[in-house]
Amino acid sequence: MQPVITKTQFDAAQRNLSRLQPLADALVSVDAQALNHNAAAIEKFADFADFVALKIDETEVVVKQAHRQYADRDQEMISAALARINAIDNDVIVFKKTQAGIAKNAENKILELKKQGFSESEIKNIVDDPTYEINDLEKKIEALAVEKKKCLEFINDCPAYRESFLENTSVSELRDALQAIRTMVVK
Repeated sequence: MQPVITKTQFDAAQRNLSRLQPLADALVSVDAQALNHNAAAIEKFADFADFVALKIDETEVVVKQAHRQYADRDQEMISAALARINAIDNDVIVFKKTQAGIAKNAENKILELKKQGFSESEIKNIVDDPTYEINDLEKKIEALAVEKKKCLEFINDCPAYRESFLENTSVSELRDALQAIRTMVVK
């Protein structure tokens, strides 16, 4: 099994290849005459040219493996992660509006009861403190931020797209459900 190539490794390989290839091309034009037919210099130069060629070959292996990984990527999981990111953004907006609505509703009830002549202690008995509900929604927003971060890490993990980034997300639950369905269809 081929090693998994990360985005960092792929970027480094591409950068190295773009620097090594022009060097290798330039080395080809150097001949024995350019080295004054000095046998020791020719041997050292040939060793260096071989070293550069070896590094190019190693780098090309990394680039080719990265391209294979990208071609074999799980597009369903990528689509699911992108859809989840969008859904999270929408959920956060809804939760924040809900928080504001809860606070505003409590504030309006308090103002109305004050107009009707109720005391502070009576109002406290009538109107529930919205803090618990607002804090509960805040915890949900924080959990969604963590899930979104995991989904973004997965998306940004090109070309590897390691699904380990999606653990404990609704996308991993979807993956598990799809695998179960596929298993049932195969049987």
